Formats: sequence, structure tokens, C-alpha cells
Amino acid sequence: MSSIKQTLENLQILRELKNAVNEGLLTQEEFDETKKVILKGIKDRRPASNVTPAEVSTELVVQSKTQNGSKFYLIVKPEQAGKTMEVLQRMVGSYRTSHTISIIFCDNSLLQVSQTKERAENMEGLGKICEISSSPGQHARNSNDLYCLLEENEEGYTTITCCANSTQIQGNIDKFLKMMDRKRKHVKFEIYFDEASKVAVSDKTSTKIREWERLPNVEKIYFIDATPESKEGGLLSVYADVTPLNLCYPKGKLSPNYVGVADFDHVEFEPMSGENCVGYAKRILDANPLKAGDYAFIPAGFKIKSHSAMRDMLIEQGALVVTLNGEFKGLSIKHEVDGETHSIEFNKKQTQTSSINDIIDKRAWSIAKELNKPLVITGGMVPGRGLSFQKPGMMFTRGIFGPNIATNAKDRSQKYGRLKGNIRGWLGYTPCKVHSSKKFHDECVLQENFGRWLQQEAFKGEEGIETKMNQDTAHQELERMQVEMGMKNPDRGDPTIVKFEGEEGQEQGKAWFTENLLSIVGGRGPNLREKVKGMYHTSIRTLGNRAYSVEELDGNKGCGLGAKEKWRFHPCYGDINDPTTLQWWFIYYPVEPVV
Repeated sequence: MSSIKQTLENLQILRELKNAVNEGLLTQEEFDETKKVILKGIKDRRPASNVTPAEVSTELVVQSKTQNGSKFYLIVKPEQAGKTMEVLQRMVGSYRTSHTISIIFCDNSLLQVSQTKERAENMEGLGKICEISSSPGQHARNSNDLYCLLEENEEGYTTITCCANSTQIQGNIDKFLKMMDRKRKHVKFEIYFDEASKVAVSDKTSTKIREWERLPNVEKIYFIDATPESKEGGLLSVYADVTPLNLCYPKGKLSPNYVGVADFDHVEFEPMSGENCVGYAKRILDANPLKAGDYAFIPAGFKIKSHSAMRDMLIEQGALVVTLNGEFKGLSIKHEVDGETHSIEFNKKQTQTSSINDIIDKRAWSIAKELNKPLVITGGMVPGRGLSFQKPGMMFTRGIFGPNIATNAKDRSQKYGRLKGNIRGWLGYTPCKVHSSKKFHDECVLQENFGRWLQQEAFKGEEGIETKMNQDTAHQELERMQVEMGMKNPDRGDPTIVKFEGEEGQEQGKAWFTENLLSIVGGRGPNLREKVKGMYHTSIRTLGNRAYSVEELDGNKGCGLGAKEKWRFHPCYGDINDPTTLQWWFIYYPVEPVV
């Protein structure tokens, strides 16, 4: 048996033993002792010196993923908790050990690409970054340009960055990977999807990603997200419904300086009927105005006219306003002399090559401080995910999250996420005052707690022996958290059913209630029913008042039972066309006696 094959078998044994620890069948001490013995054996069987470490590492990585059953990996940290640094560290490690080139898809925004590129270029050991995009500073515009650069890679590129849009995913990167697989098989890739629950879950994109998983030159595909799953679905629903995802063992624990939802100075504020996000924010600011030195995040709705309306209202509140959307990225302010609103667009080249928080600091925050005015960031989808709007000396003091700014729990949490970060240790930090509805806030708490739970689960594994996570397990935990937070009633299972036969069953059911439930739930019990055209009718949900079959009633047996309604008493028929098959069902959940 070859040393590599023996090593792979030993690694599989370690995975199985780790699972035994997680299931309580083996102690951690027993696992650690066995691990030492196995790793020593692997070390003693190292390949001869004429084989380079890079060659060995590449072969091990490719074969071990086959053993693992999936090339899909999930990196989870709460918003602004350092996911980018976690990714960059993995990129550095992959290139150093096996010269694996990383491809990172950013949220479909050149702002995101430029921010990621800037951080990557400052990461020691990562090497040169190649950008494929339509921006002025790009290195490649299409798949052919990219192939020419990477065919021999004379420039030494270690990373490729691009937007996560159809042009790049379905077109350029797909063609590039397949060309490299045909002509440069020795070059290996790892693929990273930032904000993956937004950009990687459509049917078209997920189909393409599964194609890439089967390419020999693609070693691993990473999904990076703070909000990977919710009750509406997400990454785990798309990619882990059959085969679990591998939860990446975190490079480090959450920083003690991390500021999350629990650290906000939250003020519960409910919207009025029919109120939009602009009216909601105005009511709050009329009662609690912005002041000089405030730095606020007040997102608007999805449409440009909502952004304009929010901007105009905030200007009337005395603020300098930065608007970020697909049409305009810049600042607006009311001139003190002529009373007119003046807007200045940020330099397009700068927004594609510099971090947005640096641009805001230099082009807006400095002016706001000079004019002694508050600064507000608004807009729609552009400031929704990923981007950092804070830096030392420029931290949010206010946040207002009104109605119609997000359509699901994940996006609501991502809006909140702009206020989060490893900022507790920054000079002048104070908790941000946040206004939102109870539902908005609770969903954001749930999403952050779920992300933290996934990270804890990831710590139960190890690098190479990762914790597995599937859709069912994730949804069970989400449901448990919702019940614990009071967002959802616990699943009580099927109700108890007592059945009575024939015409006399109605009187028998009423007598049974008096004897068994009256002292517990009170009330007068079921009313006696009269026949309608020779049949007993009852009403269930929106199905109407009519005669029901046994099968129909069984499929709706829990309908109407809740905190107020403790029981239901329904007639039904074994054969809906035969009145002699009449049954009476007393349906209830066991209840505690009234004290």
C-alpha cells in the first residue's frame, strides 16, 4: 500500500473517531491520544526528498476531498466580524502549500470588489491580485484576457477578484476554468463566494457551481456568509439538502471587541399603518433630532425615488447626506446662502479602486465636521451587504430601520450588520442608538445567534475533519431558537382525538366533554348541530361550512387549536356519500387545569 493511500485511510479513521467524540462514544482525551499515534505514523511515512512538498500537498488535498464526499465548504461569522481576513488567511495558506490560485466572487458591486482587492493587496504573503471587470483599473475584461494572463502566470498572480454577476459566473470564469482544465491541468483553483446566500443560491448559479465542483482543477468551493440560512431558505437549503456542507474550522474565535445586536442601544418603535421608511424615520427624528457629530445609517427602500425622498427629508433635518445606489454615489447638502440642495458625485475611479469608508471619511465626514453637521448614509441595495462604513474616528451613533427596506430576515440582518464590527476598542466608542420594530429586531437577533451557533459547531471539528451541517439540522436549530425567543409556538405534534359513532355520537361527545374537560377548560362545551340536507356540516379553515370526509378532517385536525381555542368537535363521514358512516371527533391538546 502506498504511503499516500495509507495516509488517506488514517485521516478517514480520524474523522470517524472525531464523530465518535461528538456523539459521546469516545472521550476527547482518548481521541487526542489516538490522534498523536496516527499523526506520528503519517510523519514517519513522509515521501522521499526528491518529491516536493507542493506536489505531495496537492495530491493529498485533491484525494482527501473525494474521501470527504464534497468540495463545498461554509465559512460563517456574524456581519463585520472578520470574514474577509479569515478568507485571505486561507488563500495565503493554499498558495504557499500548493500554489493553488484563489478566485473570489464579491457581491455584485464594484465597491465590494475594490474593498476586497485593497485588503488582499495589503495581506502579507498573498502576492498579486488580478481583477476581471469593466472598471478602469482592471487587469482583464474577459475570459481570453484572463487565460492569457494565467496561462504561464509570468506576473505571479495568486488571486482573481470579480463581481458575482451572470457575466462573470456564467461567462468569463466558467470559460476560463474550462480552458485551464483542458490546457493547464496542473494549475489548481479554490473558489470563494462572498455574501453567498445572496449571490450563489439561484437555480442558474447553483447549477453552474455544481458543474465546477466536478472539474478536476477545482479543489474547494467556499461559501462565505453571516446569514447563510433562515426560515425562508438559504445556502443550506440549496447545497446541503442531500450532502452536508463542511463547516470550516475557524481561524480564530470572535473578538472580544466585536459589537453585535446585543450591544445596540435599541429603541423599539413600531411603524404606523401604511407608513413608509421615510415617514417612519421623520417621526423618529422630529422627536429625537440628529445633532452635530452624529454619524447615522438610515437605509431607504428599493426604488430610487425612495432614496431621493429619504435624502430630501434628511437634508431638511439639517444633515449632510451620502446616497449610495446604482445611479448615484455621492453627497448632498443644503447651501447655507441660497437654500438650494447641492450634490457632488464621488469620483467614479475612486469608488472602484478605494474602500468606501475611506472615501466617505475624506469626501463627506471631514466636511460634516467642518460644518458642524450630522452625516447620514442612505440608499438601497448598494449599502445592504458586506461593505464597511466605519473606521476609527468614524463610528455610527444612530441607526433607523423602517418598513420596506428588506424583504426577508437575512437582508434585515445584513442592514443591521453595517453597524456591527470589531470596534469596541476604538477610541470614543459608545453604543449606537437603533430604532426598529420588534419584528425587525427579533429577526436580526435570531440571525446573529444562528451564525454564532454555526461557528460553535465549526469549532467541534478540525481542519481536514470538518463538522458536517445539513439543511434539516440547521432548520431544527432555527426553530428551537424561535421558540426560545417567543417568536414561534413550540410544535405540539398531533392532537388527541376521541371518536364517537353514529347519530348518538353527538350526545356522547358532549357528555364526554362534561366528564373529562369541563373542570379544566370551563365553558359550556359543544353546541348540538342540526342536519343540512340530510348531512351534518362543520367549518374548517377557509374550506367552508359543509360535510367533510374522514380523510379531509384528518388532514386538518390541528386547525383552529391554539392558545384561546382548546378543543374542536367535528362531524365527518367515512364515505361522504353515505350518511350512515357518520363519526364525531373530539379533537384537543392536553391542557393544564385552570388555577
